[in-house]
Amino acid sequence: MLNRRGPAEWAALAFLVVVFGSSFAVTKSVVDAVPPAWVAAGRIVFAAAILAGYALLRGRVMPTSPRALLWLLWLGLVGNVAPFLLVSWGTQHIPSSVAGILMAAVPLMVLLLAHIALPDERITRPAVVGLVVGFAGVVALIGPAGLAGPDLGELALLGELALVGAGLCYAVYNVTARLMPPMALAEKSAGTLIMAAFAIVPLTALLGPEFPMQAGWPELAQVAVLGAFPTALATLVIYWVLERAGARFLAITNYLVPAFAVLVGTTTLAEALSASDLLGLALILLGVALFEADARRRRAAEAAQAAR
Repeated sequence: MLNRRGPAEWAALAFLVVVFGSSFAVTKSVVDAVPPAWVAAGRIVFAAAILAGYALLRGRVMPTSPRALLWLLWLGLVGNVAPFLLVSWGTQHIPSSVAGILMAAVPLMVLLLAHIALPDERITRPAVVGLVVGFAGVVALIGPAGLAGPDLGELALLGELALVGAGLCYAVYNVTARLMPPMALAEKSAGTLIMAAFAIVPLTALLGPEFPMQAGWPELAQVAVLGAFPTALATLVIYWVLERAGARFLAITNYLVPAFAVLVGTTTLAEALSASDLLGLALILLGVALFEADARRRRAAEAAQAAR
């Protein structure tokens, strides 16, 4: 049943917030030693290996129908290859906390795309109010100087645009994943990453043909962490949440991720935390509360209608 909001769904959401919110700081610290294309390729290949092993243990194999393979390739490209390349490149030029903040635009994108593509996730006015309040929190987090402050320069603006592009990829992924043909969770998760790996390896050879020999074990370990948690395990959790709670519920992560990214950036990379950051966090949490209140009203109305 879609639109479940039990403890398991909220625990899954919390897991995604933690791993996604932390991933920006990890990526920021590793791209100095490993080129962005290799960071993206490394995390995808490592994640594909993990999920392929998981699928085999579950007795699942890759689907063979052209339609299923095309769906898996599409989801691998829009949910992994494109956003990982954009995030890895963009975080070279902006603080990791700003990278996380920019992901807060995803729920607005998901709301509009879901309204167009998913009949059971139509937009409502209270949901819009909640999302606008949350976005106001993002503006407060950014501060009056704007994301690309005068001291950051043109590369920072391009980095921000890269993160916005990654956010759009995630929004399209969240919505279109609901439209793919029925497939077992292990098969779908492993297939998406395997197809993404097949796509990104030759692309990386073109974008960065020289393997980063200067990278040491600490950097390789960080790439492995990116592959294991915000890629492999997160892919399993994302598909599980989409099947049970829908794209709009999953989009809440992108309002909570900025706050967590700011926290991680502040504590691990010494990025400054201001009063506007705290105000932004409060507004983001209020936006999520309003968004969820509307979801509860919708579920109650649907249950009452079904009981008639």
